[in-house]
Amino acid sequence: MGPRRRREALPALHRALRARHPGSDRESFVNQVLLIQEWRHFPFLDPDLPAELLQQDWPGPRAAAVFHDLRNRWHRRAQAEWDAMQDGTATSG
Repeated sequence: MGPRRRREALPALHRALRARHPGSDRESFVNQVLLIQEWRHFPFLDPDLPAELLQQDWPGPRAAAVFHDLRNRWHRRAQAEWDAMQDGTATSG
């Protein structure tokens, strides 16, 4: 997916991610990994220019806010799953 199409897809992606309510540490871990994989593309989409030089509806600030919100929401349980995987105590499935 090219940068323009990926940028245009951001609102739908944000809605889909916000709709997720992981019920386990493992689900939180999976969601956080998916979130971070998407976020890795962001620096190639956002020129990080001052707001006055961007289109009025530029999604950059909203995308950053969604990322930080979801990361904060899932981090504790995702970290618990990571720790369990490191200790060899994670459950499969």
